[in-house]
Amino acid sequence: MSEAGPDDHWTDVRMRASSPEPELDALASELRQLNAAVIATLVDRGHLAEARALVAEARTLVEGDLRAGPHVPAPPLNGVRTLELQYSPAMGHANPIAPPMHLEFIDGADGGREVVGTVTLSRMSEGPPDAAHGGATATLLDQALGIANIAAGHPGVTIRLDTRYRSRTPLGTELAVRARHVRVEGRDAHAHATLHDGDRLCVEAFGTFRIVHHLLPERP
Repeated sequence: MSEAGPDDHWTDVRMRASSPEPELDALASELRQLNAAVIATLVDRGHLAEARALVAEARTLVEGDLRAGPHVPAPPLNGVRTLELQYSPAMGHANPIAPPMHLEFIDGADGGREVVGTVTLSRMSEGPPDAAHGGATATLLDQALGIANIAAGHPGVTIRLDTRYRSRTPLGTELAVRARHVRVEGRDAHAHATLHDGDRLCVEAFGTFRIVHHLLPERP
Protein backbone atom coordinates (compact mmCIF):
# COMPACT_ATOMS: atom_id res chain seq x y z
CA MET A 1 0.00 0.00 0.00
CA SER A 2 1.40 3.39 -0.93
CA GLU A 3 1.81 5.97 1.79
CA ALA A 4 0.02 9.30 1.68
CA GLY A 5 2.52 12.12 1.20
CA PRO A 6 2.45 15.18 3.44
CA ASP A 7 0.39 18.21 2.55
CA ASP A 8 3.10 20.88 2.66
CA HIS A 9 0.47 23.60 2.93
CA TRP A 10 -0.19 22.44 6.48
CA THR A 11 3.43 22.61 7.63
CA ASP A 12 3.08 26.38 8.22
CA VAL A 13 -0.26 26.01 10.00
CA ARG A 14 -1.11 28.32 12.88
CA MET A 15 -3.40 27.77 15.86
CA ARG A 16 -5.96 30.20 17.21
CA ALA A 17 -7.83 29.29 20.40
CA SER A 18 -9.22 32.76 21.21
CA SER A 19 -12.42 33.96 19.59
CA PRO A 20 -12.68 37.26 17.68
CA GLU A 21 -14.96 38.55 20.46
CA PRO A 22 -13.07 39.06 23.78
CA GLU A 23 -16.34 39.27 25.73
CA LEU A 24 -17.26 35.78 24.55
CA ASP A 25 -13.99 34.39 25.88
CA ALA A 26 -14.52 36.31 29.14
CA LEU A 27 -18.04 34.90 29.46
CA ALA A 28 -16.75 31.36 28.92
CA SER A 29 -14.09 31.95 31.58
CA GLU A 30 -16.74 33.06 34.09
CA LEU A 31 -18.83 29.98 33.28
CA ARG A 32 -15.77 27.78 33.74
CA GLN A 33 -15.28 29.19 37.23
CA LEU A 34 -19.00 28.91 37.95
CA ASN A 35 -19.04 25.25 36.94
CA ALA A 36 -16.14 24.51 39.28
CA ALA A 37 -17.86 26.38 42.11
CA VAL A 38 -21.16 24.51 41.58
CA ILE A 39 -19.39 21.22 42.20
CA ALA A 40 -18.01 22.39 45.56
CA THR A 41 -20.61 24.83 46.86
CA LEU A 42 -22.25 24.39 50.26
CA VAL A 43 -24.52 27.45 50.12
CA ASP A 44 -28.12 27.07 51.27
CA ARG A 45 -31.15 26.36 49.11
CA GLY A 46 -32.14 30.00 48.93
CA HIS A 47 -28.80 31.04 47.47
CA LEU A 48 -28.95 28.14 45.01
CA ALA A 49 -32.39 29.25 43.84
CA GLU A 50 -31.18 32.83 43.42
CA ALA A 51 -28.14 31.68 41.47
CA ARG A 52 -30.29 29.45 39.26
CA ALA A 53 -32.55 32.38 38.39
CA LEU A 54 -29.57 34.55 37.47
CA VAL A 55 -28.13 31.80 35.27
CA ALA A 56 -31.49 31.30 33.56
CA GLU A 57 -31.63 35.03 32.82
CA ALA A 58 -28.10 34.95 31.37
CA ARG A 59 -28.98 31.94 29.23
CA THR A 60 -31.95 33.81 27.78
CA LEU A 61 -29.64 36.68 26.83
CA VAL A 62 -27.10 34.56 24.94
CA GLU A 63 -29.79 32.46 23.24
CA GLY A 64 -31.13 35.61 21.60
CA ASP A 65 -28.99 35.10 18.49
CA LEU A 66 -27.46 31.68 17.84
CA ARG A 67 -25.18 30.63 15.00
CA ALA A 68 -26.50 27.86 12.74
CA GLY A 69 -24.33 25.02 11.47
CA PRO A 70 -20.88 23.89 12.59
CA HIS A 71 -19.28 25.80 15.44
CA VAL A 72 -15.96 26.15 13.62
CA PRO A 73 -15.71 29.42 11.68
CA ALA A 74 -14.13 29.65 8.25
CA PRO A 75 -10.42 30.58 8.19
CA PRO A 76 -9.46 34.16 7.41
CA LEU A 77 -8.25 34.96 3.92
CA ASN A 78 -4.70 35.72 5.03
CA GLY A 79 -2.77 33.19 2.98
CA VAL A 80 -2.00 30.99 5.99
CA ARG A 81 -3.99 27.99 7.07
CA THR A 82 -5.31 28.50 10.56
CA LEU A 83 -6.67 25.90 12.95
CA GLU A 84 -9.71 27.55 14.48
CA LEU A 85 -9.84 26.07 17.97
CA GLN A 86 -11.84 28.63 19.93
CA TYR A 87 -14.70 26.17 20.47
CA SER A 88 -12.54 23.10 21.06
CA PRO A 89 -13.50 21.17 24.23
CA ALA A 90 -9.78 20.88 24.98
CA MET A 91 -8.41 24.29 23.98
CA GLY A 92 -11.19 26.71 23.13
CA HIS A 93 -11.23 29.93 25.11
CA ALA A 94 -14.88 30.34 24.09
CA ASN A 95 -15.85 26.85 25.29
CA PRO A 96 -16.78 26.77 28.99
CA ILE A 97 -15.93 23.07 29.37
CA ALA A 98 -12.35 23.50 28.04
CA PRO A 99 -9.66 23.82 30.79
CA PRO A 100 -8.32 25.35 28.39
CA MET A 101 -5.07 23.71 27.24
CA HIS A 102 -2.45 26.03 25.70
CA LEU A 103 -0.29 24.64 22.87
CA GLU A 104 2.41 25.96 20.54
CA PHE A 105 4.70 24.60 17.85
CA ILE A 106 8.44 24.06 18.33
CA ASP A 107 11.18 22.58 16.16
CA GLY A 108 11.84 19.00 17.22
CA ALA A 109 15.20 17.26 17.44
CA ASP A 110 14.56 15.51 14.11
CA GLY A 111 13.85 18.80 12.35
CA GLY A 112 10.09 18.30 12.35
CA ARG A 113 7.54 20.38 14.24
CA GLU A 114 6.37 19.22 17.65
CA VAL A 115 3.56 20.45 19.87
CA VAL A 116 4.21 21.53 23.46
CA GLY A 117 2.10 23.31 26.03
CA THR A 118 0.49 23.40 29.43
CA VAL A 119 -2.85 22.74 31.06
CA THR A 120 -4.27 23.00 34.57
CA LEU A 121 -7.26 20.82 35.38
CA SER A 122 -9.91 21.95 37.87
CA ARG A 123 -12.30 19.92 39.99
CA MET A 124 -14.58 19.74 36.94
CA SER A 125 -12.20 17.04 35.63
CA GLU A 126 -12.03 15.05 38.88
CA GLY A 127 -12.26 11.27 38.72
CA PRO A 128 -10.52 9.64 41.69
CA PRO A 129 -10.28 11.92 44.76
CA ASP A 130 -8.08 14.93 43.96
CA ALA A 131 -7.02 13.42 40.62
CA ALA A 132 -8.08 13.86 37.02
CA HIS A 133 -10.58 11.58 35.29
CA GLY A 134 -8.96 9.42 32.63
CA GLY A 135 -11.44 10.60 30.02
CA ALA A 136 -10.46 14.22 30.61
CA THR A 137 -6.76 13.56 30.04
CA ALA A 138 -7.51 11.38 27.01
CA THR A 139 -9.43 14.28 25.44
CA LEU A 140 -6.46 16.60 25.92
CA LEU A 141 -3.95 14.19 24.42
CA ASP A 142 -6.23 13.32 21.51
CA GLN A 143 -6.29 17.03 20.62
CA ALA A 144 -2.51 17.34 20.90
CA LEU A 145 -1.95 14.21 18.79
CA GLY A 146 -4.19 15.46 16.02
CA ILE A 147 -2.43 18.83 15.90
CA ALA A 148 0.98 17.14 15.82
CA ASN A 149 -0.07 15.16 12.75
CA ILE A 150 -1.48 18.28 11.10
CA ALA A 151 1.81 20.11 11.64
CA ALA A 152 3.58 17.25 9.86
CA GLY A 153 1.27 17.68 6.86
CA HIS A 154 -1.05 14.76 7.67
CA PRO A 155 -4.44 16.08 8.89
CA GLY A 156 -6.97 13.43 9.79
CA VAL A 157 -9.54 12.05 12.21
CA THR A 158 -8.93 9.74 15.15
CA ILE A 159 -9.59 6.06 14.49
CA ARG A 160 -7.70 4.66 17.48
CA LEU A 161 -6.46 6.11 20.75
CA ASP A 162 -4.33 3.95 23.04
CA THR A 163 -4.02 5.67 26.42
CA ARG A 164 -1.70 4.46 29.17
CA TYR A 165 -2.13 5.86 32.66
CA ARG A 166 1.28 5.82 34.30
CA SER A 167 0.58 7.70 37.53
CA ARG A 168 -1.95 9.97 39.24
CA THR A 169 -2.74 13.20 37.36
CA PRO A 170 -3.21 15.99 39.94
CA LEU A 171 -5.76 18.79 39.86
CA GLY A 172 -4.83 22.45 40.25
CA THR A 173 -1.28 21.89 39.03
CA GLU A 174 0.23 23.09 35.76
CA LEU A 175 0.90 20.02 33.63
CA ALA A 176 3.19 19.78 30.61
CA VAL A 177 1.87 18.46 27.29
CA ARG A 178 4.05 17.25 24.44
CA ALA A 179 3.10 15.56 21.16
CA ARG A 180 4.88 14.58 17.95
CA HIS A 181 4.07 12.92 14.66
CA VAL A 182 5.74 9.50 14.42
CA ARG A 183 5.07 7.94 11.02
CA VAL A 184 2.65 7.30 8.18
CA GLU A 185 1.42 3.83 7.24
CA GLY A 186 -0.78 3.73 4.17
CA ARG A 187 -3.70 6.09 4.81
CA ASP A 188 -2.98 6.43 8.52
CA ALA A 189 -0.81 8.87 10.47
CA HIS A 190 0.56 7.93 13.89
CA ALA A 191 1.53 10.22 16.75
CA HIS A 192 2.67 10.02 20.37
CA ALA A 193 1.82 12.38 23.25
CA THR A 194 2.63 12.70 26.95
CA LEU A 195 1.28 14.53 29.98
CA HIS A 196 3.76 15.25 32.79
CA ASP A 197 3.59 16.67 36.29
CA GLY A 198 7.13 17.99 36.52
CA ASP A 199 9.41 15.03 35.79
CA ARG A 200 6.71 12.48 36.52
CA LEU A 201 4.88 10.92 33.59
CA CYS A 202 1.14 10.86 34.27
CA VAL A 203 -0.35 9.75 30.94
CA GLU A 204 0.91 8.86 27.50
CA ALA A 205 -1.10 8.17 24.39
CA PHE A 206 -0.53 6.70 20.97
CA GLY A 207 -2.96 7.85 18.30
CA THR A 208 -3.82 6.56 14.85
CA PHE A 209 -5.52 9.04 12.51
CA ARG A 210 -7.10 8.40 9.12
CA ILE A 211 -5.66 11.04 6.79
CA VAL A 212 -8.50 13.15 5.39
CA HIS A 213 -7.27 16.41 3.86
CA HIS A 214 -10.64 17.71 2.70
CA LEU A 215 -12.07 17.96 6.22
CA LEU A 216 -9.85 20.93 6.98
CA PRO A 217 -9.98 24.44 5.50
CA GLU A 218 -8.25 25.06 2.22
CA ARG A 219 -5.59 27.68 1.73
CA PRO A 220 -7.20 30.78 0.18
